[in-house]
Amino acid sequence: MPLSPQTLLVNTSDNILLVKAGVPQNYREQMIKKIEELGDSCDYKTNVKAQMTSYFIWEESPIFDLLLKNIIKIANYYDNVVEQYAIVDCWGALYTKSEYAVPHNHDPAYRSFIYYLTNSNSPLIIEDQTIECKEDTLIYFRSNLIHQVKPTIDEKRICLAGNMIPLEWRLQSNIFKL
Repeated sequence: MPLSPQTLLVNTSDNILLVKAGVPQNYREQMIKKIEELGDSCDYKTNVKAQMTSYFIWEESPIFDLLLKNIIKIANYYDNVVEQYAIVDCWGALYTKSEYAVPHNHDPAYRSFIYYLTNSNSPLIIEDQTIECKEDTLIYFRSNLIHQVKPTIDEKRICLAGNMIPLEWRLQSNIFKL
């Protein structure tokens, strides 16, 4: 199934990229169902004060592989890298009304991403920028940027988030790569 990404916004001053990923609705629905099935693995003990899968979602289901491969391709393209990126962790998050993410960053990772499977009226805030969360949108940014999610006003907000490093760093053996 080919995905057809389309750039929505590139903010070069803060290295924030928004991309309409071009993921078909039926594939998004399969990923939503799988995140709901996987449920909460972290007991609200992370920066995400919502249901969160394990940090290695690709080990739990191959359904995410196509999307993760495309996220790596998008990152390689926009950063114009010779050495490929690898995803070191990726999790699903399911927020319900009043759930949120505290301000945090993802150091020592190099790049971070959030892919929205559903629309949300609660924005993502990266540093001082407010970003609307629309389904099928990939938000890609430097991992050292402070970001947060204000308490969710929607009944349900579902996304995949994760971190990447240049493949040459190889900090761990269970990475997701092309």
